[in-house]
Amino acid sequence: MECPNCGDRNTTVKDSRKVEMNVFRTRHCNKCGNTFYTEEISIDDEETVRAYMSAIKQEQRKAVINKMAKIENIKVFGIEDSFRASKYPFALDINAVNDEFTDRIKSLANCRIGTGHDVMMQGIIVQFDLTFSNKAWVELQRYHFIDFVSSQSTMHCISKMDIKCMCNDYVSDVVIAEVERLKEIYLNTKDSEDYLRMLYNIPSGFELTARMTTNYRQLKTIYRQRKPHPLPDWHIFCDFIEKLPHSELITGKDE
Repeated sequence: MECPNCGDRNTTVKDSRKVEMNVFRTRHCNKCGNTFYTEEISIDDEETVRAYMSAIKQEQRKAVINKMAKIENIKVFGIEDSFRASKYPFALDINAVNDEFTDRIKSLANCRIGTGHDVMMQGIIVQFDLTFSNKAWVELQRYHFIDFVSSQSTMHCISKMDIKCMCNDYVSDVVIAEVERLKEIYLNTKDSEDYLRMLYNIPSGFELTARMTTNYRQLKTIYRQRKPHPLPDWHIFCDFIEKLPHSELITGKDE
């Protein structure tokens, strides 16, 4: 059993107790002296074992995702004004138009992408701090109506950043160690070629935060294209969209 503190496998069981199907053990690491505890479950049925292992993998995946992309400091503007403006085409007196949310607004928002009937969604502005991996940032930038307000900069700060802390859990420790090595070389030499070697070796799982501004219409396109995407970054982004006010306008789902 590997020690969670130092990673060494030279450990000893100091105590073991069985409670129903579970075995609780107290373990001691002979290298660093750490004491830690484990829980083991005894399962005889093969199908149950497979289901149990599948559940563990899902929980592990959730734990990894929780350490990845983040969306914070969210601001939404213009919902009521856009609801009111959506009624202008049939209004004789603009001042008499209200901002009530109606089935017609929902129908306009859920039109097929490209038909133009959902244009009022452009008036609902969303701003937020987005932490994404380099891989996800490249994919996000193909969308024309999500813009940067400002962002962290590798050009200015890469030599001061903690590479391991900036990488998600999918980045290999070997890769992180290599970038840290290149960073140390640059810090010692201050040579422009060493700087470029460090910069160009930053992995796809390196994460940066930027302040973004977009609108509900653009989010509608992103959501419907990226919901089934394999990158965890997009799963988190789509979860964020689903929690926005009146998200059914974007997702097509009832709240």
